[in-house]
Amino acid sequence: MKNYGHKLGVITAMALAAALPERKLTKEFLESEIDKVEYNRFGETNTHCTITTKSGFSFTGESACVDPNNFDQKIGEKFAYENAFNKMWTPYGFWLHKALADHDNRLQPPSDDNKIEAQDWMIPDDATFSFGDAVEILKKGLRVARAGWNGKGMWLALVHPDDDAAVHPRPTYAVAGIVDDATNGCLPWIGMKTADNKFVPWLASQTDVLAEDWQIVE
Repeated sequence: MKNYGHKLGVITAMALAAALPERKLTKEFLESEIDKVEYNRFGETNTHCTITTKSGFSFTGESACVDPNNFDQKIGEKFAYENAFNKMWTPYGFWLHKALADHDNRLQPPSDDNKIEAQDWMIPDDATFSFGDAVEILKKGLRVARAGWNGKGMWLALVHPDDDAAVHPRPTYAVAGIVDDATNGCLPWIGMKTADNKFVPWLASQTDVLAEDWQIVE
């Protein structure tokens, strides 16, 4: 099972939230869900359109002219397509609402614990994500890694200045000679646990940014 979320098409709830930042269903999004469009003519006046989505679900539409002598294939297909396409709004609107609601709920920590665990998101063990999704997951306190990394035991975590200060009596910025009145400018950073059990600052490569094999790790 790849990724997570409720699917009508092929996009996950988290990817849906990124694809529709204004949380509105758009014509462009519906068109992106279409896999193929087929037309058939029935009799002398009727045109039938079947829109098949990437998930395999079909929407159908029809059009007809009054006089067979006025039949125009392009016009018939245009109106049959519009009839089929308009039927996509309601089920996709329901799916959008549910998927985003479920996505929002997964981002909320359990009421009895401030730490978010993978099972609280109901994410399959083999779920994989895009880099953008991985960054959002890091922000929620989870660790991520790429399935394609060769080193064993490698993972990323988001480090906050407060975390650094709690671990070290003299925080990193103090050891580096940064004056106290500059510490308000310290920002979170992403660190990597390396294969040789070190923890270092991490920068993403082009391959990492475009990868789709990001996973949550314990």
